Amino acid sequence: MPTIALINCAKGLTDMVLTPAQQNIGLVVIKQALESAGIDVLMLPEEPVDFSSENLDEGIRAMYFPIFERSHDIAYVGMSVMSETMWLMNMHAQTLRHIVPEIPLAAGGAAFRRELSLERKGLRDPVHWTLEEGIVDLVNVGHAASFVQLCKTCDRDLPGIYHWDDGLQGSGTSGIPELDRLPIGMGESDSIRVVLRDVCGNACDYCVTYSGGFAIDPSIAVRDLRAHLDTHPEHTRLVVSDSNPFANWSYYDDILTGLQGRNQHTTTYLEPTNYAHSPELHHTAIRKHRLDRMFIGRDTVYETDAAFMGRRYQGKSKTQAMLDTEAVALKELVKFLKAEDRPTQLQIHYILSPSLTPEHGIALVDEMMEMDALGNDTVDVSIGVFPLLPHPGTRLRREHIEHIIGPEDYLSFRGYDIRWRDSLPGSACIEVIGRARPVDMNFQERYTAARAELAGMRAAGTYRES
Repeated sequence: MPTIALINCAKGLTDMVLTPAQQNIGLVVIKQALESAGIDVLMLPEEPVDFSSENLDEGIRAMYFPIFERSHDIAYVGMSVMSETMWLMNMHAQTLRHIVPEIPLAAGGAAFRRELSLERKGLRDPVHWTLEEGIVDLVNVGHAASFVQLCKTCDRDLPGIYHWDDGLQGSGTSGIPELDRLPIGMGESDSIRVVLRDVCGNACDYCVTYSGGFAIDPSIAVRDLRAHLDTHPEHTRLVVSDSNPFANWSYYDDILTGLQGRNQHTTTYLEPTNYAHSPELHHTAIRKHRLDRMFIGRDTVYETDAAFMGRRYQGKSKTQAMLDTEAVALKELVKFLKAEDRPTQLQIHYILSPSLTPEHGIALVDEMMEMDALGNDTVDVSIGVFPLLPHPGTRLRREHIEHIIGPEDYLSFRGYDIRWRDSLPGSACIEVIGRARPVDMNFQERYTAARAELAGMRAAGTYRES
């Protein structure tokens, strides 16, 4: 059987250092499926790689030496990619074309969707663009079942496998590989990451989650997690990466109850409207299962911005009343956690929509500053601020394609490089708030300055060009 090399282009890149410690769960799924078929897998990077300019050459040599050393055995190099990390895939591909030109390159992940609405406008979607430019040889659209089958048989005529041969060849979407055990990814030094139930009923327009998700049988999840934790006592934190666990909490409660006695801490996502509807359920879960790190997708404070980005709850657009209730509920959550007096981290995320007006931007900044100020030495409240990205294949992108600058320019889909057209009012507001985006220090000072600039824009009655 051949060897397949898998490269992480989706997770774990921080400050230009790509670490194997934060494994992409999709790659772990592929690795397990390939190994079940008797195929040897080389998962890269094996060690942290520094991609900063002063260490780039050394980092590349360290990254690719295992592939070069075993090039005679490797049938494919596969890369898992997000739209924000297309540039990283391109860098990998250029290097691999140079050092091992004989090995075909394949790519897949959330970055790749067929977008016929783009094609009808004479534009190229990411599948078309990546293959026509010769960056890779094959693209897997959807989940990874077809890529696994391709590695077993070399048959390209599979649903979701696309290639270039006098034009774009391929059709359909790949399904989910068969899972007979729980995929467990390595997180930070003390943690592991899992996706237990890849299902979310919110159906937000900006979300890249594929339809037709999966749910691991709870008995299998408990079996495999207990076995892992028994042999790796250093892993004291379980990071549950599911989209919306409190929408079906009994499923997670059964699994986490089966792990009691393992002394693990738990990280999970919290939907603020869910919390507003059932705070006691959340409080019980926090106490029972040591949920002491929570990611909260607050996203926005105004109904009009929620409508533009397609922010939904159980398939219905979030109303102003729901958003106002969330604001009150989050303050109550912090109050509850302070009363518990146990070290807890809350990461509250906001999305900057191009529909933002200066007035809405001021309200958003006011709430972020207020939530940041609620933290103390026990309850760490941190704020994440992100621009709204029109990811390939999303309803958001399809509905607003006319307002996107350079919709084919996937290599700039990272950070604040994406720009919406000035015909939308929020482009200038995004720039103002984005400039203030702090990493760790001077949060209040930076956002006080941003608020003053937004207030000036509101007073002037015009928007500064971005």
